[in-house]
Amino acid sequence: MKSRWIVGGGDYLEHAYQAWKQARPDEAVEKIEVPQSPDYAFDLNVFDALDPAQGAMFIAFDERFGNFKRMELLQAAMERGFALEPFVAPGASVAPDAVIGPNVFVGANASIGSSAHVEYNCVIHAGVNLGFGVRLRPSCWLIWA
Repeated sequence: MKSRWIVGGGDYLEHAYQAWKQARPDEAVEKIEVPQSPDYAFDLNVFDALDPAQGAMFIAFDERFGNFKRMELLQAAMERGFALEPFVAPGASVAPDAVIGPNVFVGANASIGSSAHVEYNCVIHAGVNLGFGVRLRPSCWLIWA
């Protein structure tokens, strides 16, 4: 069985981890917190204990740094050969011709319409509806209010 590593930090790490665990109870889902130094540099040694051939990764880091730190982790994972997969929650609706990029999070009851294109590293929280032909550039965060 391949592993699924949810990697990052902050509240969003816990949120993403719980979503993956609930949606994929038959998979080995592991939460891995990446420590940061006082100057916010990541300790990337956590990647050294993982084999890219043995699983896939999802990067989950809070938006408090304007997504820059999340992108830094994403880049480090890709440089080390890890596959980054999107997460689509049970109950979310994604049109068959919609394109969902790597490391995208689609929450419960979200809807993505026909011909939509969601580029990598986006977060679409529960209840958000994207209509026909919508295009999201990388690293967008959409929250239903």
